[in-house]
Amino acid sequence: MPTIVILAGAENDTLTIFAKLEARDSDAADEFYHHFDAVLQQLSQHPESAPAFAGRIRRLVMHGYPLGVFFTVEGERLFVQAVLDLRQSPESILRRLDDLF
Repeated sequence: MPTIVILAGAENDTLTIFAKLEARDSDAADEFYHHFDAVLQQLSQHPESAPAFAGRIRRLVMHGYPLGVFFTVEGERLFVQAVLDLRQSPESILRRLDDLF
């Protein structure tokens, strides 16, 4: 089972999402937090369950949210690169991911 490493960009993404939800509804923010934690647990157990997105980057769509968790697996580590709103253009997503490599 790989160790999950949440990189600074992904941590910033999740904190921004959480803050926006918290401003509207603290219960929704808590629900997001728990759902994100469940997604990380799923990925730690079955990283191959998420399809390849671009090159070695995989993407898991968060059920119930318009968000994708973008990550790579390197040896025994799973690196969460970004958590992005999937309603933006694919080009914007690819630019953000390209900035990471």
